[in-house]
Amino acid sequence: MNYRIMAQCFLVSLIISIPVFLWGQDKVDFRIPLNENQAASKLFIDGPHGDNGIGCSSCHIVHQSPGIQLTNVKGNANLCMSCHNPAGIASGKPFTASDRAEPGISGSSHAWNVPADNAAYGAQPPINPEMAARIYSDSIVCSTCHNQHKQTFPPFLRASSYQKSLCKDCHV
Repeated sequence: MNYRIMAQCFLVSLIISIPVFLWGQDKVDFRIPLNENQAASKLFIDGPHGDNGIGCSSCHIVHQSPGIQLTNVKGNANLCMSCHNPAGIASGKPFTASDRAEPGISGSSHAWNVPADNAAYGAQPPINPEMAARIYSDSIVCSTCHNQHKQTFPPFLRASSYQKSLCKDCHV
């Protein structure tokens, strides 16, 4: 047997064995090229949701998605609130309407679904590209500041909150 035939046989067996090996991996989507899929899988594994046994399909669906980014709920805040409520799967970390900040009045969390550009509160759209990419309909949403897939800056923030630097990205 010559080396060319052996090399072809090896290549064919490798091509066949990789999908067979990965088939058991529930985080693999064969519609995504392997290198992108590995990155998506890594984000899931590092995220707050993967640690709690919540899979991609808890938030994402592939076909007939009502939300952007293939989410199973329309609206970023609605997606987060579908679990982060007193009766939801994330009831240990609930958010309620009373948590939404009303500057000078009440609330313990930044308001969501509010204009990113708001002179009354000294707010302008974020400069941070990770945050700026998550302004929807000119509004701040949960994922503008929070990275639901990765814990880089606690609590799952897209930038450091040291000396309010995350806040100062918009509030100058």
